[in-house]
Amino acid sequence: MQLAKLSSLLVAALPAAINALRVPNSDTPLFNLIATGCNSCGIDYKPVRLYGGADYFSVLDGTGPIAEFYFSQGNLVAVNPSTSNSQPYRALINIQQTGAGDCATYGQFGTVLGSSTNKCAAYSPLTLASFNENSQLGATLMFNGTGGFYVCGLTSEVYYKADPNDGPSGCNPISLFTLPVTEDASASTASGSGRSFLGLF
Repeated sequence: MQLAKLSSLLVAALPAAINALRVPNSDTPLFNLIATGCNSCGIDYKPVRLYGGADYFSVLDGTGPIAEFYFSQGNLVAVNPSTSNSQPYRALINIQQTGAGDCATYGQFGTVLGSSTNKCAAYSPLTLASFNENSQLGATLMFNGTGGFYVCGLTSEVYYKADPNDGPSGCNPISLFTLPVTEDASASTASGSGRSFLGLF
């Protein structure tokens, strides 16, 4: 990971964090998740995007909307900023079932409207490991306190793996850092929402 570059991004984000957008009754302001740690993959410092239909996979490439996350009653949820009055989606690890019908130790990071039909899907504990100086800015996403996140496949899908050897091969480890979503009247987005991503993307 290019620590110097990451540090500069976080310093640049500090003034914006003061004006970060917040969903009513949420535990945290809105934030984007930014992937770092795989410059050779061509995805370093790219935001997590929504990809799919009613249920979204999380990807780092493509033209899908940049997901906006927040915590509500301790649960990680996401909204689609390209639609007005977007209902919140529950974030989950779409843990796969083994041939024996057991739950595996890996799965795609994604979101679902309502609940997944996958009996192995896990909604918690998705948490943020924070810097001591700030409880939300620059934090990293974690699941279950173990394992890590990876980017896999041609569409750069985000996976969780308890062990690097779990699941699909050819994946590269990444970290998912938070950056606040801010309001900027001069910003131009596909939805015309005026939301700013700090000029990073």
